[in-house]
Amino acid sequence: MLIQKGQKDWLHSRDEAVLGMLRQLMNEEEVPYDAEASDWEKFADKYDEAYKNDAVPASWNDAHKQDCNRLIEPWMWHETLVTSTYWQNFLDLRIAAGVQPEMETIAILIKAVLEASPKYGTLKKRVMHVPFVDVEENDLLSWERLEPVLLQSASECARISYHDRSKMKNRNGSNLGKRLLTEKHMSPFEHIAWSAKSSDWEKISALKEKMTDLLEKHPDCPPDKIAGSLTSNLSENWLQFRRVIENREQ
Repeated sequence: MLIQKGQKDWLHSRDEAVLGMLRQLMNEEEVPYDAEASDWEKFADKYDEAYKNDAVPASWNDAHKQDCNRLIEPWMWHETLVTSTYWQNFLDLRIAAGVQPEMETIAILIKAVLEASPKYGTLKKRVMHVPFVDVEENDLLSWERLEPVLLQSASECARISYHDRSKMKNRNGSNLGKRLLTEKHMSPFEHIAWSAKSSDWEKISALKEKMTDLLEKHPDCPPDKIAGSLTSNLSENWLQFRRVIENREQ
């Protein structure tokens, strides 16, 4: 009985939040303060109809999507891209007594994926980590071939913030990545990384060429030690594309 009441209260709070979000998008005349929370769908249908027909009245509020998102975020499915080389502390904290069940479920799934990682011998070890894009061997031979691949990966990483990654296909090209780089939106570039071992650079001719420029800016840092300045929040075994970009611009 308590579970049923808690679920009912939770859903009512969700409906109130959606109603408040719609009131921001429209106005209090369209979505009055005494409206029933459970009626949010009819207001949503009205907004969708106006938006699809490019007939949004000038009297409706010009609310920023971030303000609306903050109201309904606790009740939304939220897709996140995480790249890390340090997982044990997270697993220790999130697979434990008293942890929010939803978070523990995520942690258990992450642990299962980690246990199928290269160190267990079930996946092929890679020199490069380029999310959502397959790197062909020929792409590693010249910067002209490799740079568009890295920028496309950054583009796909960024799209996760406003599209359902599980339902969308990659776009051709890297225009979004180029724009993000120009505007200094660097977060998507944090997920791209490659081996910090100088011996592996031989396999990535394009990166070896670019590393020469970086080494000249770090004359006291030999190839096997340059990772300290370029790994950021990754382990010393991986160079992070964001840090490489930032160091090149210094």
